[in-house]
Amino acid sequence: MWRRYLIIILSVAIIIAGISWLELFELTLSPPNKTPYTENYYHEYGWLISSINHGAGEVIGWIDAHHDLVIALGTAAIASFTGTLWWATIGLRELAKVQGDDVQQLLIAARANATAAASQAEAMRQLHAASEAQERVMREQAETMAASLG
Repeated sequence: MWRRYLIIILSVAIIIAGISWLELFELTLSPPNKTPYTENYYHEYGWLISSINHGAGEVIGWIDAHHDLVIALGTAAIASFTGTLWWATIGLRELAKVQGDDVQQLLIAARANATAAASQAEAMRQLHAASEAQERVMREQAETMAASLG
């Protein structure tokens, strides 16, 4: 999943870099003040910049000529993306249902555990009371034996 996001981010970064390249070097094609550096740079990479600008001009011209097609393709892309969101939402709904069932089972187990703990606490109270009663009886027996011997 993270690879898909990485590819999207890199694609957008490449597009932004390309647009920035065109914007920066469009200025070198017709600089207002021709300095020696600009002239040398223009002569060295001028063919590349000119080709990129020409290609971008062709693409922009094609988009202007086929405006309705571009809008239709964009609408189709938005519709397909909406479909993927719908599909993902359906999957999340099914997952939430499974998770809800798991939580219900967990609550049932927690109630049983709490009931068992309460029963164990009650048994411990009864055991404590029985041991105190046994201690009392043993003391009385010890006192009675001491009195009969003494």
